[in-house]
Amino acid sequence: ENKEFGGYAILHNTKNSMIMDVGAPPAPKFSKNYQSGALSIEITSNNKKLISNCGYYYSKNSKLKKLSKSTANQSTLVIDDNSSCFYKKIDEDNYNIIDGLKITKKNIVYEKNYWKISASHNGYEKKYNSTHDRVIEFYPEQNKFVGTDTILNKNSNFNIKFEIRFHLDPNVKLMKT
Repeated sequence: ENKEFGGYAILHNTKNSMIMDVGAPPAPKFSKNYQSGALSIEITSNNKKLISNCGYYYSKNSKLKKLSKSTANQSTLVIDDNSSCFYKKIDEDNYNIIDGLKITKKNIVYEKNYWKISASHNGYEKKYNSTHDRVIEFYPEQNKFVGTDTILNKNSNFNIKFEIRFHLDPNVKLMKT
């Protein structure tokens, strides 16, 4: 019955799976391989990855690893070219989180004809007075996934530049609203 393991909500049946990172980032001393992945998602069907959020490049090539971790490119949501976590360089090849985030709410529903994972985090609260809310729903009878991202900002007239990043299988039918 437990659908959350190690900070990930995992819903699946024999054909489909839906996974979201709904856990807090690791403590700074354990964060050198963390990818600022709060609320990142992965959706598969028939063992084929349909949707996946960006991650950082993990390899022995320290230049590429450093480049991808030192920018906001690895984040699921980027506001004004900033990640939800801030890193400090600890040596030539590694960065640790110095300012993380908290998961402020989460809800996991797993029923025969309806799946839902929703969560929010406060990673943009200090700098932008904003929280990120993500909801992913699945309707098994229709084989339909629906995702909604919301940036909740306490300043109603505050315009911000944002990007939501993920990878899609080229055969996925997508509608942006």
